[in-house]
Amino acid sequence: MPSFSRPWFFALIIAWVLLHSAIAINPGSLTANDVDSGLHIDELADKEYDPNSRIARRRHVDIYSRQYRAPAELTPLERVIYGDDNRLDIYAVTDPNVLKLAQAACLVVSTSELSDNGDGTYTLDAVPWTSQSGWPLCSDERFRGQLNAGFCSAYLVGDDIIVTAGHCVSASSCGSSAFVFGFQQVDSLTGPSLTISEDDVYFCSGIIDQVLSGDFDHCVLQLDRPVVGREPLPIRRSGSVSDGDSLIVVGHPVGLPMKAAGGAIVQNANGPTEWFQANLDTYGGNSGSLVANLTDFTVEGILVRGATDFDVDGSCIRSNQVPNSGNTGSGLQFEEVSKTITFAGVIPELINSEGTCELDRSTYACSDALSIEVADADLIDSVTVNVALETSNGDSETVALTESPASSGMFSGSLSVTDNAVVTDDGEVQVSDGTVITVIYDDIDDGTGSPATVVDTATVDCVSPVITNVQITNIGGAEATVTFETNETATPVVRYGLSCGSLNQSTSGLAMPQFQQVVIGGLTPNTDYYVEVEAIDLAGNSVIDDNGGACYTFTTEDVGDYFTEEFATSDLDNDLDFATLRFIPNGTSDQYDLCRYDATSLPTDPTGGSALSLGDDDYELVTIAGGQQVYLYGVGYDRFYVGSNGFITFGSGDTDYTESLSDHFGPQPRLSVLFDDFNPVDGGTVSWTQLADRIAVTWQDVPEYSTSNQNTFQAELYFDGTIVFTHLAVAAADGVAGIADGGGIPGDFVESDLSAYPDCSSCPDSDGDEVCDGDDNCPDTPNPGQENADADSFGDACDNCPAVANEDQLNDDADSLGNACDNCPAVANEDQLNDDADSLGNACDNCPAVDNPAQNDGDDDGIGDDCDNCPSYANPGQEGCPHHGDLAADDGLLTSEDLNVMIDVVFFNAQTTPDPGCPHVNRADVNCDGITDAIDVNEFIQTLFFNGPLPCDPCACDPYPTNCP
Repeated sequence: MPSFSRPWFFALIIAWVLLHSAIAINPGSLTANDVDSGLHIDELADKEYDPNSRIARRRHVDIYSRQYRAPAELTPLERVIYGDDNRLDIYAVTDPNVLKLAQAACLVVSTSELSDNGDGTYTLDAVPWTSQSGWPLCSDERFRGQLNAGFCSAYLVGDDIIVTAGHCVSASSCGSSAFVFGFQQVDSLTGPSLTISEDDVYFCSGIIDQVLSGDFDHCVLQLDRPVVGREPLPIRRSGSVSDGDSLIVVGHPVGLPMKAAGGAIVQNANGPTEWFQANLDTYGGNSGSLVANLTDFTVEGILVRGATDFDVDGSCIRSNQVPNSGNTGSGLQFEEVSKTITFAGVIPELINSEGTCELDRSTYACSDALSIEVADADLIDSVTVNVALETSNGDSETVALTESPASSGMFSGSLSVTDNAVVTDDGEVQVSDGTVITVIYDDIDDGTGSPATVVDTATVDCVSPVITNVQITNIGGAEATVTFETNETATPVVRYGLSCGSLNQSTSGLAMPQFQQVVIGGLTPNTDYYVEVEAIDLAGNSVIDDNGGACYTFTTEDVGDYFTEEFATSDLDNDLDFATLRFIPNGTSDQYDLCRYDATSLPTDPTGGSALSLGDDDYELVTIAGGQQVYLYGVGYDRFYVGSNGFITFGSGDTDYTESLSDHFGPQPRLSVLFDDFNPVDGGTVSWTQLADRIAVTWQDVPEYSTSNQNTFQAELYFDGTIVFTHLAVAAADGVAGIADGGGIPGDFVESDLSAYPDCSSCPDSDGDEVCDGDDNCPDTPNPGQENADADSFGDACDNCPAVANEDQLNDDADSLGNACDNCPAVANEDQLNDDADSLGNACDNCPAVDNPAQNDGDDDGIGDDCDNCPSYANPGQEGCPHHGDLAADDGLLTSEDLNVMIDVVFFNAQTTPDPGCPHVNRADVNCDGITDAIDVNEFIQTLFFNGPLPCDPCACDPYPTNCP
């Protein structure tokens, strides 16, 4: 453990930071009580504290972004998500107007975060976003794991002029501030490159105007050189937004790759004053972000302050979401935006002698209004200017534009759009679906001394979009993705609720061509939801698809149980002491049952165990003897690592002492018996003991770091996969306890309450082995160890095949062995004798003394071919092959009729049936000498009339007997 992370060092750091923040921001205006202790020890412990470091600058910015306008009126809150989270990565944006805003937005970073590579590039120091203000992010937090850097946002308003919040950059911090363009995701899987061209990196060279007092919060600064390849944004210079205006914000929430968030409206325009309010989805890091009006994409202001960003949810932190109607808790009701009109006077106009002429939209509906704007520095103080408007269906109008504001060279005017019959020069534009509108401005001097014609066009769309292929995918416990296709660019809107008649929630996305996708979150697990979708095209035409009135439906998944709880120091909620937790493998998706019972002593006596010589933040390897294994989530291990900080890991050791859910869940599989910062060097012992059925690891009287308290707990790892944690006296008030497979925080993770599981001792226990029937793999047979060698659902004590997994437990012959392990599953044979050691027992083997796994029996006499003395002739008594000499009826009998046939064969050349089983001529060759002659007749007469044996009766068999003549 680094020595600078000790409590006395933290106290000194925090005091210094509070003093520094108060002096740097507003001398005398802040006290220690005014500042939320968002400065967390675990973050500062990772790097040397530098007033210009990312951490320090973020803390500095956070203090002011939490204020309620006046610096002395601080609240412990920041900003918030209103309604649904409308943030969207820039790679997913197709609206050219939004992309124009995005190309001018940038990330504000400390110069210490940039390294000059000396080759025209810089390397940006960015880290994955997995925690916030010292708390781990909840596993379902959007954008978790994306890179983050910097501390504020900004945007370009002149060739070398940047605008940001006044609390982000000041005269004293100008020299340590830099501005990075293009910090954005490439796609859903690929983050921004951290090697950045010098054309996208700029530095503050001076402050043009910075005010941070009362209602004012803005900074206009000059860069070290003009920005290459990016276009400055026009800003509102007079007037004000209006209540209900639609807005979009573009910037870097919590320093993440650039996001655009629409779906907001002006809630309080606040007249001509310095700020207005809106329900913008913004965070820390959005300070300085541009806020634009969606009617004409003019920049209205700078995002500067708002309500709380995050809420602590048990052991993790997640985005705070409030209704679109506003925050009802402490702090601001809505986000606040500094208006551009308060600093527009120090920003030069973007217009010049090269005139511009633009329609306010690229698409209009058949009943609409259009606006035209001309900008030309040559026309300053001209008051009015005329432009021509023509349509493809024959309308033409002359439109007088008025200079506003005065002496600005900016001219604007508007006309109504209707689908009436065409009348020229009537002050109204008549259109139909597909009409092209063209506006024409004749510029007398385009800046080169020559005239020019400036043209802009738009189309008319009177038809609503068509929705097809509505799908609901990626359904989890708390969110789902709704997709559909449209035949044109459209904005998707999804309405959802618990019944088709009550779709009281909605979320939307930015306009996309053809494929629409909206993620809805904040859902309740294992719940039915009903959905309808709407598509609104660029002209405002809309259509709703509610699946023929039935709505589309889906059911959220039930969340898994991950048997893990984090105890917070501030809550003093560690309730593990004097309790045993038993994790029993059960073959379900959760893989374990868990029960709890009171403990007064350690189940395994550690006396005489093997002591581990562990230092502070140390680990040691334990190898299991006798070929045994322990199991975690079905994976077997013959060794593991015992950590001094209250955990066991598999695969590799770990020295981590900053317990958190992210550390618990990965990268190693882990048993957090009680994961906390313990130090066995200061007292107590850590030891292990191997018994016949388990191995136990004990932390006995081990203190937390830099304390004298004592903590005793034990882990027992049974060789059948059962895991038992027992905690006796536990003085630690915090920590993490539970089991983890090493795969990272699960996407549907919900924290467990380890004290709420059923009591092992009070539940039904039919066999009296202190294992609940519901958790017992042999509920009617005592087996307290729950041994289960084949890892099926039945313990060894009641499994009819304890070494072979057989969930069906079938036993056709009703002996003690199931079919899966019975060598005669259809014949009762308790003895399981098997003399020939093939797969079949003697009781059902047709050659019990000869290895014949195929059990072939060609003559079907019950004697296998491999041991049958006549495999081609049925002779279950194995008495020989009586068909030799059986020439007449082949009836198995030797008769006088057979003799008559033999005489005909021998003396009168008659034919007889060949015997394919023997190599000699035929059945009349009874003495097997290969010749049919009088000797055969004589031998047959002796057998038939004088009871003589056939001299070589087995000769009917194959192979040819060696004792035949």
